[in-house]
Amino acid sequence: MLTSEARIATDRASRYLTQLCRHAGQMSRGLRHRPGAHGGDVPPRVEHAQGSDTDGIIKFAFGQCALQATQDTLTLRAEAADEDGLRRIQEGITRRLETIGRRDQLTVTWQQDSPGDGADNTPAHPAQAAPRPRRVMIIGLIAAGLLIVAVHVGLFGGAVTSSPWTKWGVNAILALVLVKVVLIGSHVVLGRLAIRRRKRRMTPSEP
Repeated sequence: MLTSEARIATDRASRYLTQLCRHAGQMSRGLRHRPGAHGGDVPPRVEHAQGSDTDGIIKFAFGQCALQATQDTLTLRAEAADEDGLRRIQEGITRRLETIGRRDQLTVTWQQDSPGDGADNTPAHPAQAAPRPRRVMIIGLIAAGLLIVAVHVGLFGGAVTSSPWTKWGVNAILALVLVKVVLIGSHVVLGRLAIRRRKRRMTPSEP
C-alpha cells in the first residue's frame, strides 16, 4: 500500500474537513458535478464518506483518504494500491480543497512516504538486551568452578597414589575444594540477585 500525506496550516481546519467530507458524501450518492467543473477530468468515484469536526474518511474504489483537524492544521493521508490510484486521490482531494479554500489561498502539497517508512528501528530496552551477557558470565563462572574442582581432584588422586597421606591432609584438600565451590556458587547467586535488584530499579512502577 502506497501512502502520502499533506499538512495544511489553517485556523479553519475543522470547517474544511466537514465541507470536504460533505462534498464527497454527495458524490457517493451520485450527486456529482459535471466534468467541466473539474477542469475536464472526471473525479475519482467516491464509495463512502463520513466525518466529524476533528476526523473524517473518504473511501474510493482504489484507496482512501483520512482527514484530521486540529486548531491550526488540517492533515490529509492518502492510501492506494498503486501509483496511479494514489495520484488520482491526491489530485481529486487537492482540486476540491483548493476550490473551497480559495479565499484563504489554501495550497496542498503532498509528501509520499518511502517504502521503508514506519519500520520499527527502536533499539531494545537495556533490560531486554542484558540477559545474554548475564548468561555468558554465569556459564563462565560455572565452568571455572568445574575446572577448579577437576584440577583439585586430579591433584588429590595423584598425591594419594604417589605418597602416603595422612587422614588430616585428605580432609584438608576436600575442605579446600568444598570452600571454593561454595564461594563460586555464592558469587553467582549474589550476582544474579544484584542484577534483579538493578533491573527492578530501572523498570518504571505501574501506576
